[in-house]
Amino acid sequence: MSKVYRCIIFMVACVICTSASLFAQTTAADKILLASFAKSIDQGRYQEVESQLLKFVVSKPEVAEGYELLARLRYGQQRLPEARSLYQRALSLDPKLTLAKIDLGITTFMIGETERAREDLRSVSLGPSEMSAYGLRLVEALVLVGEFDAAVRTIDSLPPIMRNGAALPFRAQAYLSLKRRADVLKLIPFAKAKIPRETEIAVDVASVLIGTEFNKEATILLTSSLASSPTNLRVLLLLGRAKVNERDFAAARIYAVKAQAISPESGEAAFLLATVESEQGNTSEAFAAFELAIALAPASIDIKPQAVIAAMRAKKPRRAVEIARELLAARPDDPEAIYLFGAASLQAGRIADAETFLGRFTRERPKDGRGCVAYSLALAAQPEKVGPARRKLEECVATDPRNFEATYQLALSHRSTGETAQAINYLERTVDLSPNYAFAVRDLGVLYLQAGKEEQARAKLETAAKLAPNDADTHFQLSRLYNLSGQPELAKQHFDMFQKLRNRDEK
Repeated sequence: MSKVYRCIIFMVACVICTSASLFAQTTAADKILLASFAKSIDQGRYQEVESQLLKFVVSKPEVAEGYELLARLRYGQQRLPEARSLYQRALSLDPKLTLAKIDLGITTFMIGETERAREDLRSVSLGPSEMSAYGLRLVEALVLVGEFDAAVRTIDSLPPIMRNGAALPFRAQAYLSLKRRADVLKLIPFAKAKIPRETEIAVDVASVLIGTEFNKEATILLTSSLASSPTNLRVLLLLGRAKVNERDFAAARIYAVKAQAISPESGEAAFLLATVESEQGNTSEAFAAFELAIALAPASIDIKPQAVIAAMRAKKPRRAVEIARELLAARPDDPEAIYLFGAASLQAGRIADAETFLGRFTRERPKDGRGCVAYSLALAAQPEKVGPARRKLEECVATDPRNFEATYQLALSHRSTGETAQAINYLERTVDLSPNYAFAVRDLGVLYLQAGKEEQARAKLETAAKLAPNDADTHFQLSRLYNLSGQPELAKQHFDMFQKLRNRDEK
């Protein structure tokens, strides 16, 4: 708690004890000044208004609205505990400050006390005269904390112009969360009717629906919005996201390129293009686009998880570790950040970090197959821990028999120790679970060839070449197979392809 804030509280206590005029009415001049403070706070001009507001609160400790505005300012500065105390002080002076009650609940939620926030917000009761002024804010707060039934009850009490207008995005979120599918569909005509005069409402509804079973409806709303506002950056970005969800990457790319043309400095546009490249398996292009997105929006943490993965796929382990470390610094208790730092460390050969952080992840998420396999690989990278690594992989399979990555790694483990039969068994299980897993299909073909099962080897290796035509090792193994079967021309063709791909990979 700041010294200035403690001073305010002390002075207020003194005034309460010594002044009978404490509960004087707010003057007209005070109201004008408070309104100017509120406007500055709403515009984010915190530093400009802070000292004046502090002076007002010190000189007018009986005015609850001053504490409320100071709480809003502190909330905007992310000084949440101070904001909560100031809201509580305002309400102790004037329990009828409805907006302070709502904002107190939001602040409590942001501090992390979800249940208390829900209780506080459920206790807010709005009369008919307050519904127009504070109803929408209460709905927003209830949706934020996950009180969807209470949110719908409040929505139903809103004036129709608000219920079918500004409240539409919150209705969509509440209905989605309550699985009221028919009610979600009923909102679409109301949202579409907002175009073009209140397009942002339609766009807000679409943003809620993207990635859900109503992704198609979101696309319809966004396409209509774009027709009335062709250079709307937000609409282009949302349309790109919607198309990624539909797996229509060609369309998603078009929207991403248009967004970049409109706003070359947009980190979100670069992030969208990076996502498109990543989804299409263009590792180098995806990595470059993620780097651009980070450069344009260095403070954006949301870009970094996918950027770590892109760096790993592009075989840039050092950069992956750097980005993962930044993510972990921002979200030290986030399991995904812990996993990504561990996985990036593993690829970079930082085995101690990999074991530490992947071990921590598996303890927090024991049923997560990714972490289980990655942790076993961190153990397997240490010769003295090969046994524990194999036991961990067996544990992964026992927890989830469909974890094909675990069965694949078990196959490699047995292969490395010359246990060919066990390796084939695990590879067959892997391919049964994931028929398009090209590396597993290839390795099974290699072991069939090693075991003298030439026809089975041919079928698997030729399938692997179709699944991953740019895998150099597959072409090398096919060259071996065709030499053994007396097909030198085919053998040479695949050996030439092997050399070409190997030279490319070594650049």
